[in-house]
Amino acid sequence: MPPDGRYGRVVTFSNGSPPAGWYPDPEPPGSQLPRSPRLRWWDGQEWTDRVDPPVTTSPAAPKAPGRQSMGLRKPTASVPTPRPPVGNTGPPQTPEAHSTSNLARSVDSGVTPNPRRGRPAHMWWITGAAALVVLAVIAVLVVFVRSSRDAMDTSALPSVLSCRIQSTSEPLSKRATVNGVPPSILAKGGTAELIDENQLLLKLEFTGPLPPLPTSSGTAKNPVTVGLNYSFIVNLDRPETHPYAVIRGTDGWSIVDFSDGSYEGIVLDDLPNITVGPDTVDLILELDRLPALPKRLDPVVYVDTLNRTNQYADVDYYLEQACE
Repeated sequence: MPPDGRYGRVVTFSNGSPPAGWYPDPEPPGSQLPRSPRLRWWDGQEWTDRVDPPVTTSPAAPKAPGRQSMGLRKPTASVPTPRPPVGNTGPPQTPEAHSTSNLARSVDSGVTPNPRRGRPAHMWWITGAAALVVLAVIAVLVVFVRSSRDAMDTSALPSVLSCRIQSTSEPLSKRATVNGVPPSILAKGGTAELIDENQLLLKLEFTGPLPPLPTSSGTAKNPVTVGLNYSFIVNLDRPETHPYAVIRGTDGWSIVDFSDGSYEGIVLDDLPNITVGPDTVDLILELDRLPALPKRLDPVVYVDTLNRTNQYADVDYYLEQACE
């Protein structure tokens, strides 16, 4: 078949005319030049003037031309046959779809496109500003906590705690029903130490051996604690403005704040750092977990002891012990 008069190209096709689409621009017969990387629009009957990328010296090409505007001629026995793009096995794209797609062109050229080219610049500015605000808030909180610790006077913190049994005339011993203290829970003395800016270590020594955890009797709705038991009331300053109760229950220890006046109080820590030996108790108070800190650290530890022999018996309250 003679070459196409407009493009000087000869492409044979023996299986019928291919569908309209973008295909590599056929090179002129006998040409020694490399094949052009651009694409040309095949309208299903013959080559058109539409190329991609468009020729810069030519006027802008119109949208996909119709059969009437191109003066199309019917194919003869031999029809110019476009070569499908390498790796393109799907249906051909429309001119508009291909003109806006760099992905297909990158695949044909063997270049893997990167569909994510990063966030816009203003998004990075917003993200960075938010991160700076968070860091600034954290820095302010750290400075506030440290300044509170620095403002706390520790000059009155005793290194040694002396323990004594309170008389029935003192407030915490007025409810006592037993005029004495069980020998195993008799406090002999102790120490107080600020092991870092947030931890106060209180160590108490008893005659011992200390009793085991009490048992629970009664019902699930109305449990009753049975056995010899002891707990602590810790005041961090003088006068005693904010006491904290360190309570020993059937499941272990907890630190409770009763300053709100309620019967249950507010549990501040249900897993406090307490180590109980045969005759010693080491309690580490995490100061940053307490709702109120004293201006002057001068702790007093009270030992509260009670006993119930069975679930139907009355509770026996012993005299309080004060370690200061």
